[in-house]
Order: sequence, then structure tokens, then C-alpha cells
Amino acid sequence: VAAHLAAGTLLGETGDPLDPDELVTLTLPSPRHHAGALVAHVLYVDRFGNAQLNAGHVDLADSGLRLGRPVSMRLPDGSVQVAQYLRTFSDARPGELLVYEDASQRLAVAVAQGDAARTLGLAVDDELELRPR
Repeated sequence: VAAHLAAGTLLGETGDPLDPDELVTLTLPSPRHHAGALVAHVLYVDRFGNAQLNAGHVDLADSGLRLGRPVSMRLPDGSVQVAQYLRTFSDARPGELLVYEDASQRLAVAVAQGDAARTLGLAVDDELELRPR
């Protein structure tokens, strides 16, 4: 609809009206603290394989996670990987697993010069437990 309106199409000509009662509300999972871990879900995987989580800067307050320190991540398959909580990719060595805050101030999981989603087998809605190490 937006493209049609931008092209000059009149609103009434952009398609059939939709009954508001037929709209569905989507509920996204919320990050939570559980047994000393910050539990987060993968919201998005970008074309580089970086996995954006639903946990943001404010969720870090009671997590114990500290910049520059290691983070244990329990993956959906039950395995545990150790990452570094770093500020930028330039702070990581090639191939190093890292957790960082992206431009949206959300936590993300990445592999420096690699593909975290492929390496760790991550997909949208997967649950991760992050805890200080």
C-alpha cells in the first residue's frame, strides 16, 4: 500500500479494505532472568549470520554480564559455548565468538569474520541462556 501511495495512487484504489477484527496481534517473547542467566530469544538473523536477540541494554542490569568478560551461552541443543562480551568486531580475533550490543542497543551473537547462525545452528525464535563466566 505504501508503494502505491508513494506512486500517487489514491488510497481507495490500493486494495480491498480489511476488517480490523480480522487483524491478529503477534506476541514476541520477552527476555527474562532465570537461575542466574539472562534468557533471550533470537529475533533476527542478518545476511552475515549475526543473530540479534530480544534482550537489550536495560536487560543487562541484573544479568552480571560485563563488557570485556567471557559469557557462557547455553544453546538450544543444550551445548555451552563461551563468547566474549565485546564492544565492536574490531575487539575480536578472526573466528572468535562474541556478544555485542548492535546499533539498536540489542544484544547480538556473532563470529568475527564468520557466520554465527551457521556455526552455532541458530534460527529465529531459538532460546539462549547467557550467564557471566
